[in-house]
Amino acid sequence: MSIIMTLKDNKAPGWDGIGDHGLLISKLRRFGCDALTVEWFSSFLSNRSMSVKCEDGALSEPLFTTSGIPQGSSLGPLLFAIFINDLHTALRHSKHMIYADDTAIFQHHFPSRIHELIADLNSDANAVAAWAAENKLHLNPTKTTVMILGSLAHVSSIDKADLPKITLNGTSIAYSSSIKCLGVTIRPTLLWTKYINSLRSKSHFALYSLRFYRHALNRQLRARLAVALVLPHLDYAAAVYNDISATSDLKLQRLQNAYFYFVFASIPAREHVTPYRLALGWLSVKRRRQYLLVLLALNILRSGEPGSLRHLFKLSSDRQVRHSLRRQAPLLSYKTPRTSSLHNSFFITASQTAVCSEEIKTTNSRPISRAITRVDRARAGVRERAPQLIFPATCPSPRVRPPRTGPKISIFLSHTQVLSCGTTRPPTHDE
Repeated sequence: MSIIMTLKDNKAPGWDGIGDHGLLISKLRRFGCDALTVEWFSSFLSNRSMSVKCEDGALSEPLFTTSGIPQGSSLGPLLFAIFINDLHTALRHSKHMIYADDTAIFQHHFPSRIHELIADLNSDANAVAAWAAENKLHLNPTKTTVMILGSLAHVSSIDKADLPKITLNGTSIAYSSSIKCLGVTIRPTLLWTKYINSLRSKSHFALYSLRFYRHALNRQLRARLAVALVLPHLDYAAAVYNDISATSDLKLQRLQNAYFYFVFASIPAREHVTPYRLALGWLSVKRRRQYLLVLLALNILRSGEPGSLRHLFKLSSDRQVRHSLRRQAPLLSYKTPRTSSLHNSFFITASQTAVCSEEIKTTNSRPISRAITRVDRARAGVRERAPQLIFPATCPSPRVRPPRTGPKISIFLSHTQVLSCGTTRPPTHDE
């Protein structure tokens, strides 16, 4: 069981709330910047003015700024990251995650020690508030959220009314039923229904905005619009919600099918969309998630970062693994998962798919880069063959299906079995 707490600054974005340029300059010196660099940054931040342009084109009187970083500058996020880089020194019990101006502190332990976890988290939250006040930042308790995270059995067994409240600057913070972290809605039991519904709403809104211009666009342009509108939503954080239920996966597949109807504009109501998906060279939503998850795992093995995920992967060469003499041991070893949630986790799914390729022997950059290049080349090959599969307007849906021959599709990175649609067998109705 875990308790996670997200902390928000009063200003948005956070780098606009840097209240003392002198503190930032001193931290740049501690980072090892030489005198010339520090002088340049000091000149960049000081003696700046801002004005407001009125409707008639006139400018207001200039106002000199004494805090913050110029809006729209590429240095803003970098300087803010340097400014809050020592935030972890205020923590005594909790772990932390920082991305730009989003900060989260968390702890995890057995449910029997939940009161101790709350006390430690409360202590660290107020320590962060004191650090923020010392650095001329101001936390906003109304935007700060706390959530208890765990299995369904553990979360259901806890009565939140009997738990002590976490206070921040004298304000009590209620336990939330969800936390939005970098655009992903996380629920206490890691159910992704709310996030999937939000994803579908955003995608359908974009599709609804385009439907009035569908007949004014050719098929190629409609396909490009579909790639620009649907793939970013489906690909973002795909490795996080890999363990979604079959119902949620069906909702996402129907969302993808809606874009196929938009692209081809003449699919019969009772016609299966799989041939049209293959014509575009797209994977199903489930295969696409696995493809992205595999690439993420390969990048982690290649770079060794982030360390919090790299240590989960155990190389077979590092430990004794029992295997058949007729088959080579897989690259990664893992224990058989005991629960369905663990079976669908990122580590187990990645270990069971592409990273088990026989061709990848080490974790240095060259073989893994070749594996990634091979997958991308296979995907490009499918896209190159896509124009041959696009059906003419007079015959939008072929009735003849190829025979079901060949092995089932695999996600192993070998020469003949790659993660691409239609390369190892014809599609089935459940895809």
